[in-house]
Amino acid sequence: MIKRELSGQMEQLMNRNLNAGMAMLEGIKSLQTFWTGIFRYTNTFMEPAWPASRCFYEVEKQKILTTSPLENYFDYVSLFQMNLGLMTEGAAGAFKTMGDLNFPEAQTAFMSFIDAFSDPNGEKLLRLLKQGSSALETLVHHYPKAIKAAKKDFGVHPERGDVTLVAETQRFYLYRVTPSVKNIKLGNTGKPVLVIPPYVLGSNILMFLRGKKKSYVNAFADQGIPTYLRVLKTVSNTPAVQEMAPEDDCMDMAYFLSEIKKIHNKKVTLNGYCQGGFVALINLLSGRLDNLVDALVTCVSPIDGTKSISLKNYYTLLPDRFRDMGHSVKTLDTGHKVVDGEVMSWVYKIMSMGKESPVAAFYRDLSMFLMQKGKIKINTTAAALNYWLAYERTDIPKKICDFSFITYNKSISDDGTLPVTLFGRKLNFSHLKKTNIQYHISIAEQDDLVDGDCAKAPLNHVDAELCVFPKGHLGIATSWSHPESACALHTRFGKNYRGPVRFHLDLES
Repeated sequence: MIKRELSGQMEQLMNRNLNAGMAMLEGIKSLQTFWTGIFRYTNTFMEPAWPASRCFYEVEKQKILTTSPLENYFDYVSLFQMNLGLMTEGAAGAFKTMGDLNFPEAQTAFMSFIDAFSDPNGEKLLRLLKQGSSALETLVHHYPKAIKAAKKDFGVHPERGDVTLVAETQRFYLYRVTPSVKNIKLGNTGKPVLVIPPYVLGSNILMFLRGKKKSYVNAFADQGIPTYLRVLKTVSNTPAVQEMAPEDDCMDMAYFLSEIKKIHNKKVTLNGYCQGGFVALINLLSGRLDNLVDALVTCVSPIDGTKSISLKNYYTLLPDRFRDMGHSVKTLDTGHKVVDGEVMSWVYKIMSMGKESPVAAFYRDLSMFLMQKGKIKINTTAAALNYWLAYERTDIPKKICDFSFITYNKSISDDGTLPVTLFGRKLNFSHLKKTNIQYHISIAEQDDLVDGDCAKAPLNHVDAELCVFPKGHLGIATSWSHPESACALHTRFGKNYRGPVRFHLDLES
């Protein structure tokens, strides 16, 4: 009897020691994975710093010689203070993200550890450490592979029939969007819509995950609407794009609209997302699209950049000397100057340093996996969104960027005149009234990129319908594009808001 008890105690002690040893190894492994992840996120965040440094050097090597030593001193001291402030903001944001992740479950986690240590075999502690280790392993090693694999499902794929080429210019392709629903037939009798993507975000985000019904353009096409998408040709190997001016954009848009009108014998709804909405608006105000368009939709579009709170806060910190597009311009082999897409994306991250610092981003992504119980799964939507963030940076024609830059520094006048001109003509909202354009504006409640006041600025000068969506800047192009979502684009929701697809369908009826 005594021998049996001693044997059982020895076995229990051996199991406890074995599990304790395995737990220690699991902890060491987790620590290594943790620091690998932190370094990787930091490296990804800092990658655009090198092209930004080159652009900065090219501009400053001229300015520093033509500026007095005293001005140079004060400007660089101010820049240093700004960077110090951004570092502080990044650190604060990181601690907040860690707190948001850890504190809500701190008591549960603490009790789990107490319970685990009271387990005579040490199995609970080992299981708890393995769960955390698995989350870290997924984030650091498996998630990057899933992000790269998202390419096959993400964006516009002409080669598989998602779209059909209708026309092209030196700068753009015009595609007709194929419905993703099988029983929808392509016809020429309906009222057509032309969707204009932003230069900065690109066209792929508007066909985010077509196979999962998260596609802005398919939200129209799948309702039987003849839907067209304008796609910019590759900047790096298309000189006509590199030297493109806003007037070129307008003439190409007029050509595409005329081709669409020929096919359907109806005026077109012009629909612009983000910067695409601003481009659509100014082209319409120029008068060059008269008799081609009878309705305008702008989604989360920066119409009056001076009302952007995040940018205003950033500019307040930035010394006047460095408020220059030249600090993000590079010269291509063709000799044409373009705005570096990597640098621009970095500027947006810096503007939201509290949320986008490497540590904050790391903990935010880690929370997706830590909150899961049992076998950890990678969310396809999250992977596709991160693919877009990581690999969809594109350079922007300098003349186009200069045009937009003006609207972020000069506001719309009280009489509705924009701070830019096209073909030497002033652009005023009164032209929408003269041509009887029906106008629909969609904004996002939690938009960190384009503030609501910035997007709905036209309401101060013209009658337009407003639709307010929950979530952030990309919600309309992703979550709400799903036909069964709470704010589906073809439905009414919230305070009787009409989604942009519903707006178009009601115009047609």
